[in-house]
Amino acid sequence: MYNYLNTLNEEQLEAVLSDEDEIMLVAGAGTGKTNTIVKKIIYLIKEQRVIPYNILAVTFTNKAVREIRERVNNSLCTNHSGVVVNTFHQLAKSILDKDDNYQLLGYKSLKILEDEGREKILDKIIKYNDMYNRVNEFNKTIKGLLIDFNAKKNNRYIESSNKEYEELFKQLYHAYVLEVFANGYIELDDLVNLAIVLLERYPEMRKEVSEAFDYIFVDEYQDVNKEQYKLIKLLKDKNKILIVGDEDQAIYGWRGSNSKYFKDFENEYKNCKVIKLERNYRSTQQILNLADNFIKQNKNRIDKTLRTDKVGIIPEIQEIKTKENQVEFIFNKILELTNCNVNKNDIAILIRNRDFDYLSDLKLKFVKNDIGYAMVGEFPLLKRKIIKDLMAVLKFLITDTDNISLSRIIKNMKLGLGEQFYNKIEEISVQENIKGYYQIMKNHEEYKELKRYSSKIEKFADKFKDYNMEKSFVIIIEKVVEEFFEEVLISEYHYLQEFIREANRYYEKNGYMTLNEYLDYIQYFKDIGKSDKVQIMTMHASKGLEYKNVFVVNLHENYPYLYKANYDKLDKNDLAGIQVIEEERRLLYVAMTRAKERLFIVGNSDNMFIKELKEIQEIL
Repeated sequence: MYNYLNTLNEEQLEAVLSDEDEIMLVAGAGTGKTNTIVKKIIYLIKEQRVIPYNILAVTFTNKAVREIRERVNNSLCTNHSGVVVNTFHQLAKSILDKDDNYQLLGYKSLKILEDEGREKILDKIIKYNDMYNRVNEFNKTIKGLLIDFNAKKNNRYIESSNKEYEELFKQLYHAYVLEVFANGYIELDDLVNLAIVLLERYPEMRKEVSEAFDYIFVDEYQDVNKEQYKLIKLLKDKNKILIVGDEDQAIYGWRGSNSKYFKDFENEYKNCKVIKLERNYRSTQQILNLADNFIKQNKNRIDKTLRTDKVGIIPEIQEIKTKENQVEFIFNKILELTNCNVNKNDIAILIRNRDFDYLSDLKLKFVKNDIGYAMVGEFPLLKRKIIKDLMAVLKFLITDTDNISLSRIIKNMKLGLGEQFYNKIEEISVQENIKGYYQIMKNHEEYKELKRYSSKIEKFADKFKDYNMEKSFVIIIEKVVEEFFEEVLISEYHYLQEFIREANRYYEKNGYMTLNEYLDYIQYFKDIGKSDKVQIMTMHASKGLEYKNVFVVNLHENYPYLYKANYDKLDKNDLAGIQVIEEERRLLYVAMTRAKERLFIVGNSDNMFIKELKEIQEIL
């Protein structure tokens, strides 16, 4: 047997060596699914002589992309193996970008519209149609409306019983869609849909893309939504496919994911080979026993039983009535752990949602007692104002038709411009139906002040015309920071330096790419606390992570019914009620299986899951 496969267990080895056209890998928490995927890719390249760029691996996060890519590169002793590893969004964008295929769908460019830009566009529509009073009347915010827009796109929008709001919603939604298209933008979530339209409309293109890959790997298949499923279906032809997933970790139903695509895979492909990975390498058997018996309360799931050789401490289930007493227990237990030389970054506190009062009390307790903590995902680098400013400059350098980026530069950067100047440009754009703000500034003779100020923008752009896309994206970023951010506060400059360090780290590992490609990449970037601090995060944010000591907290009497307004309406016995409860049970299962050595579950005795867990523990 090949040396690099010696560490695999029997089921993992079977998955690697199997040559069936369709393989379904049921991989429980901590069973080494990523290692199995990587080893199979290496096996195909080394032993089956498959050309690396004929292998496609698709997953959901940039973190997962980075991990698979780095492991493959390290195994092959190269910086760039050639294996195509993408998120669904990256895959769709690559299909649309090839030969400027997006033009076939009526787009002049493929500018991704981010959250800030979405808010600006909708605010503009409301402003110039004098709708602020109507929006406020229904107690809606810009962000609230955009959430409803997303729900409609994902076929999850429920019409309001208020006919007046529905009328307003439809009017705004229609105007918003037209405005986004007219300005040449595309929303991130629309990338997959557009790729599907392209492949369906042009069968020869579908054939070309499909035939480019001999093997397709799809990770976290339990989390695919209708559109992602359809995209993979379009790419599957004569090539071979391996899907990896775990229905017990399907926790994104609220955003359109549907685990039925995973469960139905073996029925869809009659010759599909099903392999289960049940040997856990993360947690102790005591943790697995509790978690396994808990998730088995869910019906209509693929049965499996996780096992391990690791023996440890029985998980603690604490029934504590008040938030104050819960916080006191958590603090004292963490103090006990740290006094026994446990590193703080080996401790994670997982909470269902960001309960402000609960978190405030917890953080205050830590601050008063000099215990460092990090709120994972609360303040990602890309959400810092200074980094948003930097991103705006970089995007404008790529294309001067990016109105969203230009508006941020005008209002925020020290160019002698400002809000009033921006409002003038916006007004002209609306009145004269001119979409390009930069073109207005350069060419609108009636307004000399615009012409005068446009020269500042022109100088701004011309300074970097020599730093074209053939230059290292790191050099461009460094030059922009050097030129335009020299007067920022030291605290803000720290974030700029961290941004540059991250760019350098990526460049060292992955080599050359254009500035545009790098910006596409970091769009998915997410901070993870690395310092010696207690890690605090939501249960959703914990997926894919692991810690020696895990606290699952604030299981209150209304959980899993998170919103009191819906609590009384939800029948635990009807289909909708069962689905809510089962997804929340899966979420808690994910949180529990993050623990490697010690697990603490803290909640109210009236919580239904606390009751279930106590009953299970008594039997065990």
